[in-house]
Amino acid sequence: MSSISLGVAALVAIDSFSANIIQSVKDQSRALMGGDVSFNSNKPLPPAVDSLFDSLSRKGVSFARVTTFPSMAVVPRTTGTRFVQVRGVTDNYPFYGKIITEPAGRWPLLQQGANAIVDPSLLASLNARVGDTLRLNFGTFTIVATIKDVPGAAGIAEMLGPRVFIPAKYIAETQLLVFGSIAERTVLARLPAGTDPDKFLKPLKARLDQQQVRSRSVTQSEMATADAIENLSDFIGIVGLVALLLGGIGVASGVRAFVARKIDTVAVLRRLERTSTYDVRRSGGGHGTRRRRRRCSARRRGSVCATPRADRDPPHRRAGLARAERSADGTRGRRMDRAHLRASAVARASQRLTPSDPAS
Repeated sequence: MSSISLGVAALVAIDSFSANIIQSVKDQSRALMGGDVSFNSNKPLPPAVDSLFDSLSRKGVSFARVTTFPSMAVVPRTTGTRFVQVRGVTDNYPFYGKIITEPAGRWPLLQQGANAIVDPSLLASLNARVGDTLRLNFGTFTIVATIKDVPGAAGIAEMLGPRVFIPAKYIAETQLLVFGSIAERTVLARLPAGTDPDKFLKPLKARLDQQQVRSRSVTQSEMATADAIENLSDFIGIVGLVALLLGGIGVASGVRAFVARKIDTVAVLRRLERTSTYDVRRSGGGHGTRRRRRRCSARRRGSVCATPRADRDPPHRRAGLARAERSADGTRGRRMDRAHLRASAVARASQRLTPSDPAS
């Protein structure tokens, strides 16, 4: 039974956990994205898209750019190398959320020169420390801090390599973005107050699709994340339900095996119960007799209870009892007569079979 209880509790906990996560995503959707609308492309943005962004900037829309590409990072002091994911960001990135660094408050230093802020795992793998020089191809940067929290969920690329944040204006010095390079360009937009992201994006959708630029609003990102969490919750719920079903089958099998082992004992106890009940009834020890004896013990001698049972029975009852007694006496007499006759016959047969005495 404990396994079934734990299974039910797990299903309830999964639903509650999923609801809390979805609510947190809704509350922090802009901080997770870093803006109201995001635009993504795997190739340099066409001039038509840049002109579109310039026209929107004149209407009060702000843009921040992030360029992500892989590279090999080298620390000259330790000669250690590591595959990393480089992020070149503009000075107004991000629009929402807070970036936490170690030491604290070092994020503004990123745009004050050829500086870099890296994941702590990179320092551990290269045996480096804050203040060391980091080389990315032909670009040289100084590590000023480590990153602890930054808006935007880590993707598969970040799982393959630590993140290195550098100023976007120094990307050209690395000479890593050439023809055929793998890079993702992301543009985050912050809309004027009161502007609906979905309505803002709807008239631009067709033009962006023609230029192979993907777009997503904060509402769409929120819905996609919530759907993914719900799908995961449903899958875990199904797994928990199957485990609960298997636990119920196991409990039923255990109970059946226990009953099968005790079936002989139960049969003996039932037989003893029936025999004892029959003996009590024959001896007059039923509930009615005990109650009658208790009542009679409380009365004076000479009352109805003290009289013989035969005198207290109605006439037809006494007549029936008398006939039963006579019938029982006759049966016993006939049985005794038959036994006497059999004994006599056996004696006569034995006398005939016994040889006579030669002396006589």
